[in-house]
Amino acid sequence: MRCDLIGLPIRVTELVPGRVETNLYRTALGKEGAKKKLYDDYEAIQPEHMARLLRTALELTDFVDVTRLEVMPTGQVVGGAQMSKLSR
Repeated sequence: MRCDLIGLPIRVTELVPGRVETNLYRTALGKEGAKKKLYDDYEAIQPEHMARLLRTALELTDFVDVTRLEVMPTGQVVGGAQMSKLSR
């Protein structure tokens, strides 16, 4: 998309989040199932964290393009296959 828009005053930013606590898996696992399996023992990014990052990218001057924001919980490895549980 970025190549198609070159020369136009349009910026393209790709958001690549790790585990974000959303309703996405609640449909498949049920509300409590998703909470127990994906979120209870782990730190997850909250939607407002991603919104804050996007707002920051949008507020930059017009000639600055944040091309990619890859954001993960500290306990998640790149690729997302493994996460460390919270120590309680």
